[in-house]
Amino acid sequence: MAEKIERPVLKGDERKFALKWIKALRSGKYEQGDGYLYYAKDDTYCCLGVAEILAGSSKQDLNEEAFPRTKGNLSKYPKLFTKDSSGYNLNCYLHKVRIAASDLNDSGVSFKKIANKIESWFQLKKSSAAGKTLAKSKK
Repeated sequence: MAEKIERPVLKGDERKFALKWIKALRSGKYEQGDGYLYYAKDDTYCCLGVAEILAGSSKQDLNEEAFPRTKGNLSKYPKLFTKDSSGYNLNCYLHKVRIAASDLNDSGVSFKKIANKIESWFQLKKSSAAGKTLAKSKK
């Protein structure tokens, strides 16, 4: 039997940070790039570079640094980001396969779609939780 993957429940500061990150990814303030957390020559970011900036890292700390990253500020949010042998990455799954945010970013998935994935996986939309409750009550 396949192992069931539990969705982490984000609360408090971790939930606030996730919502702030989603908002930043959708804001248009950060231009998306690939290969590096931040690339000064083009002033572009990986989605995880945006997260690092929001968590307190500087552009200088991130410039031309690629994932995997084993240092930084994402360890403050252990349900949102997990650390494995390759460093910190988004704790998110699709069809029972872990999704690396850096892979989504570098394969051309837009910041908006990455934000949607984060919002969906961690069930951060109020309407989606209400809809599930309604669906359960109809059964």
